[in-house]
Amino acid sequence: MLNNTHLSDEEQAEALKRWWSENGKSIIGGIVVGLGLVFGWQGWNEHQRSQSEMATAEYDRFQLSIMQSNLDAAQVQASKITEDYSATAYDYFVALDLAKALVAKKDFEGARKQLELAIASADDDGLKLIAEARMARLLVAMNETDTARALVNNAQGTPFAGEFAHIDGDIAAVAGDKASAGVAYQKALDTGAGNKQLLEMKLNETR
Repeated sequence: MLNNTHLSDEEQAEALKRWWSENGKSIIGGIVVGLGLVFGWQGWNEHQRSQSEMATAEYDRFQLSIMQSNLDAAQVQASKITEDYSATAYDYFVALDLAKALVAKKDFEGARKQLELAIASADDDGLKLIAEARMARLLVAMNETDTARALVNNAQGTPFAGEFAHIDGDIAAVAGDKASAGVAYQKALDTGAGNKQLLEMKLNETR
């Protein structure tokens, strides 16, 4: 550290020159590194913003293909989003949307693969449970009730327990167990599950 106490102007100048000679390069280096970090961070943020905008545009095209029932184009776009924009959340929503479209086409195996992708890509417990609920419903439709029930059991005590109770009722109804189905549907109603009107109709059918 430069100490100029009690030095003349010339001595201070000479001391400053010596100090700069010894320390100047490291100071410049530190400034360069610091600026590099600042502009590097800004560049990274700009890259992230650009990626997000491109992913949004691709997702919009994907949704248009879904609305037009052009599943071939939608699947190509879904693959691109999954491969190129995995850092965004769009791969999760693409998988959910594509699964729904495939179910409408009775392509249950294709829908199952998409829901598996959604479950794997969910980076939030709530999102994962939503995908698992859809998977459980699909499994009921595929008569794989044991696997569906395992998903229902894993969701106990979660904020989505009511939705899974609804599915549990469907599983019991498929097995012809009206009493258990009624209990499950009532639980779903009591815990505020969605689609109340449908639940009440199913509950009435168990009586």
